[in-house]
Amino acid sequence: MRTIGYFDSTISPQMNPEEFEQFYKNYCNLYVHMNQGLYIDTNKKYSEKENLFQLIQNSESGYLILVPDSRHISEDLEVLVTTIIKIEESQSSIQCMDEDFPDILQNAFQHTLGSGGSVQKSQNIKTGMQPRAVTGKALGKPPFGYGISDSGEFEIIPYESEVVSKIFSLYVNENMGLRKIAQYLNDAKIFTKKGNPWNIVSVREILKNSAYIGTYLRFGLRLPRNHESIISPDIFRKAQDMTRERRSYQSFATNNPYLLSGLCLCSDCNNTMIGSKRVQSWNRSN
Repeated sequence: MRTIGYFDSTISPQMNPEEFEQFYKNYCNLYVHMNQGLYIDTNKKYSEKENLFQLIQNSESGYLILVPDSRHISEDLEVLVTTIIKIEESQSSIQCMDEDFPDILQNAFQHTLGSGGSVQKSQNIKTGMQPRAVTGKALGKPPFGYGISDSGEFEIIPYESEVVSKIFSLYVNENMGLRKIAQYLNDAKIFTKKGNPWNIVSVREILKNSAYIGTYLRFGLRLPRNHESIISPDIFRKAQDMTRERRSYQSFATNNPYLLSGLCLCSDCNNTMIGSKRVQSWNRSN
């Protein structure tokens, strides 16, 4: 996935731009994102944020914007929601580099939002969104496999739900890895909800999303049997167990660093290259 990092140094004095740049590059390498650059604001007089928004609005294909947390976009909830809408209208998306709260709206509720006269507006928006969450109503974009009905509830999209079932089947029943699943879907000309190719991150998001067993998670609320499920709890649980087992196995793997990682540049995109191990085998004809 093509990513752009944004960092406002006035928001995070505990992290300097150089530290964020390294953090962002490591994050992209970890999740196999295509690093398309960084926009960093160091003062209030000149806004790199506006240049970033102009870029994504003029782009024919979308980006994933990565920020440390929601405050780097705005500490005002009203401004934040408006900005998210504009980003999504440009066929792009935004995510926080926070493992616990990657969803930017959920992340926003972990911080104090609003300042000055906008405090009441921010609180009104928050108050208006929380009752929808309590009743299991959809907020924001539905996950792949679901749409939103006129009454604001999740409803299954048949074609997409078949793809979700196939992803879980390939992972659980055929022991296929994330990269191979993404390749399988792309070879079959199956695309994400935005029409983009699949990658290991988008496949992982499917496998770990409890919405597919009918559970609604939002703002710290957990509502089981909230909507029609696509995957059985047993299959979902097996997928989570397999993911934990694979992480545990990889954590004990011998670390043989590639000496040229981060030094070689790709001639097409100018990004740093990382090492990848490939094993070849042959069968004798006789």
